[in-house]
Amino acid sequence: MATPTVAAARSENSCRRCHQRKKKCDRLLPQCEACKKARVSCSFLDQGDHVGSFPIAYVRGLERRVRELEKQLSQFETLSPGRTFQSDYPIEKESRTESEFGLFTQDHDLLDFSSPAPVDLDLNQASPTATGGTRDRDASLAAELELLSLEATAERHLGSSSGVSFAKLTQAILRRLSPDKSSFVFEDDFELELIPDANAVSPPSLDFIGSHDINFLSLSSPPAFSSFPLWEQLGDPDLSESVSFPPEADTARLTDFYWAHSHTLYPIIHKNEFMKVLWRVYEDPQDPHAQSPLWLFRIWMVLAIGSTAYSSVSLVDESESVMFFNRAMTYFEGALGCGDMAALEVLMLQVSYSFFNQIGPNTWFLVGVAARMALGMGLHTSSAYQNVPVNVSEHRKRLFFSLYMMDRMVSMALGRPFAMRDDDIDVEPFADADDENIKPDKIIPQGLLQPSSMAVPLHILALRRIASEIGEKVYSSNKTRSLSPEQRDQIIQDIHKKLIEWRRSMPFPLPDSQSRVPHLITSWFDLNYYTHVTMLYRPSPLCPTLDIAKIKILAEASAMSIRQATNMHHQQRFAYNWLNLFGVFTSSLTLMYSITVQPDLTSVLSQTDALNDLELAMELLGFVSCCPVFTLPGSKMNSSPDLSFDHLAGVVPRTYAVYFGTVLFLYLLYRWSVSTDIPYIKGIPEIPGAIPIVGHLLKLGDDHASVCEGWWKKSGDSVFQIRLGNTRAVVVNSFDDCRKMLVGNQSALIDRPKLYTFHGIISSTQGFTIGSSPWDESCKNKRKAAGTALGRPALRSYYPMFDLESYCIVRDLWRDSKQGDLELNIRPFIQRYALNTTLTLCYGIRMDEVYDKLLREILFVGSAISLLRSASENYQDYVPILRYLPNNKKNIRSKELRDRRDVYLNLLLDKVRDMIKMGTDKPCISSAILKDEETKLTGVEVSSICLSLVSGGFETIPGTLTSCLGSLSTPEGQIWQERAYQDIKRYYPDIREAWKSSYQEEKVPYINAIIKEAGRYYTVSSMSLPRKTVSEVNWNGAIIPPKTMVLINAQAGNHDVGHFGTDAGKFDPERFLDSIDPPVETPSIGLNHLSFGAGARACSGQFITPRLLYTALVRIITSFKIVASETEPPNTDYVDYNQFKTALVAIPRDFKVKLIPRDPELVEECLKDAQLRTVDHYRE
Repeated sequence: MATPTVAAARSENSCRRCHQRKKKCDRLLPQCEACKKARVSCSFLDQGDHVGSFPIAYVRGLERRVRELEKQLSQFETLSPGRTFQSDYPIEKESRTESEFGLFTQDHDLLDFSSPAPVDLDLNQASPTATGGTRDRDASLAAELELLSLEATAERHLGSSSGVSFAKLTQAILRRLSPDKSSFVFEDDFELELIPDANAVSPPSLDFIGSHDINFLSLSSPPAFSSFPLWEQLGDPDLSESVSFPPEADTARLTDFYWAHSHTLYPIIHKNEFMKVLWRVYEDPQDPHAQSPLWLFRIWMVLAIGSTAYSSVSLVDESESVMFFNRAMTYFEGALGCGDMAALEVLMLQVSYSFFNQIGPNTWFLVGVAARMALGMGLHTSSAYQNVPVNVSEHRKRLFFSLYMMDRMVSMALGRPFAMRDDDIDVEPFADADDENIKPDKIIPQGLLQPSSMAVPLHILALRRIASEIGEKVYSSNKTRSLSPEQRDQIIQDIHKKLIEWRRSMPFPLPDSQSRVPHLITSWFDLNYYTHVTMLYRPSPLCPTLDIAKIKILAEASAMSIRQATNMHHQQRFAYNWLNLFGVFTSSLTLMYSITVQPDLTSVLSQTDALNDLELAMELLGFVSCCPVFTLPGSKMNSSPDLSFDHLAGVVPRTYAVYFGTVLFLYLLYRWSVSTDIPYIKGIPEIPGAIPIVGHLLKLGDDHASVCEGWWKKSGDSVFQIRLGNTRAVVVNSFDDCRKMLVGNQSALIDRPKLYTFHGIISSTQGFTIGSSPWDESCKNKRKAAGTALGRPALRSYYPMFDLESYCIVRDLWRDSKQGDLELNIRPFIQRYALNTTLTLCYGIRMDEVYDKLLREILFVGSAISLLRSASENYQDYVPILRYLPNNKKNIRSKELRDRRDVYLNLLLDKVRDMIKMGTDKPCISSAILKDEETKLTGVEVSSICLSLVSGGFETIPGTLTSCLGSLSTPEGQIWQERAYQDIKRYYPDIREAWKSSYQEEKVPYINAIIKEAGRYYTVSSMSLPRKTVSEVNWNGAIIPPKTMVLINAQAGNHDVGHFGTDAGKFDPERFLDSIDPPVETPSIGLNHLSFGAGARACSGQFITPRLLYTALVRIITSFKIVASETEPPNTDYVDYNQFKTALVAIPRDFKVKLIPRDPELVEECLKDAQLRTVDHYRE
């Protein structure tokens, strides 16, 4: 049977050849690749001192095979009782735990370990944890936090200060934010066998301490922690003869880092004495100290701690530190036998090493044993320091309080009781003095200008005492039950003051060190201050629930903690060990909790940098996930053998950062999906029902104006806010509120928002229309030019054009209706009327035929662009991610329409330029602008002005006039027609005079009333063009911030029963008359309706449009009696008359009418007179 493919075995150290050559070694067993390629013997083949890791599946397979063979042997013995077999090795009846067989290794083929006979392994059955497929696992924040804490330090129990309960609380908050209310659960693609099992079998006891009562390994680490069984690390005692100390330069480098780093955290060793002994040993290998197990243990441990501490910051290969540690452990037993103080020092050195490298017993166990030993020696009492020399007393104090700091750090991280109670300690801390100032009989005072080397450890000790107080007073359930809320707050305030004082009183100046020691920069003190504030204010037994003030402090502290950690990471001063990783993780959870628990979430996100801070955490944890220190041996990231750090695989599974990153990614994705450009505006209600990413777009449907009008009537709130994708908009509905918003705040609402499709794509060549242009200098210039061209004084110069175009519409209606015999769809005639008007105004060019090819192209392209400008038709303006979809049809369509529009706009403008050169140009806007050098308009601005009039005219005028004639054609409208006709005759008894005066004056009240009612009732731009605030708007106490989109629901305002009466939903021109017989027009005070907008950005065509409508109505009504078709009547509902509700500008439904001549002879005579008047108008 073929050998299955499983993970490869690796040595923990490089082979001798690679190490001496300082080359990368892949450490594959039984022979590294480098030696294999060089065809030389690898030290792995002939030396037994290397510690290696073997695949669990391989070992379990061997165990299974042994059991099978044992079973077969038993069966064979039953069959052949006369034969006996002897085994050279005893067969174990019970399988060992996973931790006894080394680390998980990479997914390479299983190498042949030169076994005497091949062993068939069915790895798919060897172990449930060794299957080739993936294993599903529910992961939560609490589980990940528990995994991180336990695997780094100890097994099973986690208390409140560890943050597990808090992580569960954060999980609940995130679940509340989840749209489907589900947990954040992920499918695990990785084998996660490092989870501690409370029922796991502990490793067997090996009593190697000799005469000591403590059975050390009987309390060793659980499987989740012990990556390297201690008996494997001890190696062969004869190894000491074959390994010498490293070169002096390397030793000096490592010891310097130890004194700068570890000694300023835990001053365990007497520096001066140690350095003297060290160099004496180097100078004389036969020196008595070189034969002392205690001193050799000290030397190798200092080198190991210095190496692993430096590796935690610089991320260099740790094989060196592992080798040093293994060397030190060969002297462990002898060092323990050198007395109680020596044994305590030996254990504490292991604790110091375990903070950075998880080899051997776990940190929690080591600290506990050391604490019991210290308490047994009475080091917590002042009597233990009496009658001993001062220097001995100080050394004992340093040992004791170093152990105190270790205990506080580990116990707080795990949320477990302290090994030493503060109430039991009555000894003062060690002196603030350097070693050389501590004599057997006295302590020489330290100089005032330079702090001692003990200043930093003493300051850290003060922090650990504050942490101890937090653990005792904040996280102790028994001591908090009977406290009142005031007492609880007082405790938190008192501890917070102590933390502030601790930060303010930090040592200065810090020791001048060129090394990368984390705690010798101010960022480290800031990080620890904010970390402890976070621990103080997060939900705890003292304060299970937080008020908003505490939540804000918590949010700020956790954010600052993340920033300081990231700052140290960027400065390459961050130690990548389990404690710091634990701190970043809990700070990230705290920040997520403190932000999401606040009621005004969107406002908080906009006012804080929470999302940026969480991204910093992701960056740091993402770096950790790729960092070889935290990479499992099987990780494909671990491509560099020198950066493998396989022995740290037990600290944190590599999936930790992946899980946290996934949770954080989903959280950020959700926050992004519900975030808007402007935060929630307090004081203005928001319509419920918004969903992530699209907001209210789906609820708004195709008809935004009607839906918003319905929301207003249902809720009673005329002004409310909605979310259009990632854009927050304020919608104004009632007439009075619209007028107040537009007129009362016209300076603040003078801007327009820029939309991706219309502004970014369609208008990228010809510029923006005047109405849609953001408020800038270009917009001011264009409005000034257009205002001059369209103002009341300029109307006189357009009389010939009014006369010609209104004549043409009646002429063609007269011709095509066959004097009332044929029913007509009048919209194409009115479209030609409106478009020719704007073309003549802009270019001095017109088309005489209703179905002219160029005319129809302009109408088609303009209507298609109108559809793309609507929010209901074009979600990508508000949901940016849609813009980048492959084969985006909206973008393709927009570019196609833009190019088609460019063709005819350039053609028209080129014609004007040619006519100017030949002197045949007609009075028009483009000609006037092109000739007037004082306007200083650019070509794009000229195009923009003409485009504004062309697109605005042919879109709005046909909609209004067509719908108006449709209402007049109804049976009820016949009455209004007749009254209008009689009113015209009242002012112009001779109809021919009415024709001549219609384009010069607007004096017929009933016609004016019809025009006003048509503009009100048929709101062709139902939601108007959106506005954008340029400054704050105070709306009844609510502050609408700058850059907020404001939508004026002109349709709702124009049909507001509170302003226009109960019949606001009915077409009735007589509402604008004070009397009907005779008709007397109601004086206009303010706004008649909202169709032209209001304020500083009102429509520039508000003066010329009524004249165009007036002229056309007078001539049509005096020529025909308009009767609706019985088969294709008009739809006169103010909503349903529009056939495309998704369009920005209404496009009326098609209908037909009969045009019955009132007086055929008179009509022909009026047409003949008009033809004679206009025969020379605008002829090329």
